[in-house]
Amino acid sequence: MKKYFLFTSILLFFILFISCEKVNKTGDLTWTLKNGTLTISGQGAMPNYADAYNTNDAPWGKNDRLNITNIIINEGITNIGDNAFINLINVVAVSLPDTLTNIGKNSFKNCSGLTLISIPNGVINIGDSAFQGCNNLIQVILSSSPLNIDKSAFEDCGKLIQKKTRRYAMV
Repeated sequence: MKKYFLFTSILLFFILFISCEKVNKTGDLTWTLKNGTLTISGQGAMPNYADAYNTNDAPWGKNDRLNITNIIINEGITNIGDNAFINLINVVAVSLPDTLTNIGKNSFKNCSGLTLISIPNGVINIGDSAFQGCNNLIQVILSSSPLNIDKSAFEDCGKLIQKKTRRYAMV
């Protein structure tokens, strides 16, 4: 009986240890990566990251960049930092919060798996080359608030066939 209890306890420990997600901090924000989904939580602006020859300097972009398929940015985040998700080529889905006001330069550059992006109502600025090179992007849904969209924000998005506006946008 003791051996069974010990075996069960050890097995339970390993199951819990393996299934736990690691919680990381970047500035005032936390991020987790579990089963290909990168989730960013907290309040305020995400920091800007360096772009050294189109490599991702963000903490999730160093060792895990090929494992990321989905990005969820939770309510409370107001700014996506420059170069935050550059070259995450396997990302196919992105969820942006209503609290978001700015999408930084190069933030989703070369996320070639992305096919659709819906920009929340609160976003007032989409930075230089924010979605450049997202060559499978076919639809962009823009908010009703006035937007400042840099002219190169959607450069080299050759499959982009539809930009839907809910009301007003400047392109």
